Amino acid sequence: MNNTSICKKCGAPIVWLDTPRGRKMPADAALRAYKENPEGKNSVLNDLGEVIKCDLRFEGTPTGMGRIPHWATCPNADDFRRRKGGR
Repeated sequence: MNNTSICKKCGAPIVWLDTPRGRKMPADAALRAYKENPEGKNSVLNDLGEVIKCDLRFEGTPTGMGRIPHWATCPNADDFRRRKGGR
């Protein structure tokens, strides 16, 4: 189930997606078209919470629609990263 909220650090709308391992991962609320590419420089999350390597700029038909992990776009993402020895 998707839970919508606001990022505590930057105020952007985010969606919490359940990952295959049962964890919650924040993603940007906006859906983006992508073309799957194992060598791609971008990643998106599908509605199953799976991370997919892809291109966000491409020609032709998209592979699907996904959400960009919020850690990739949040200007304050480092504030959430765990450090060695705890937070």
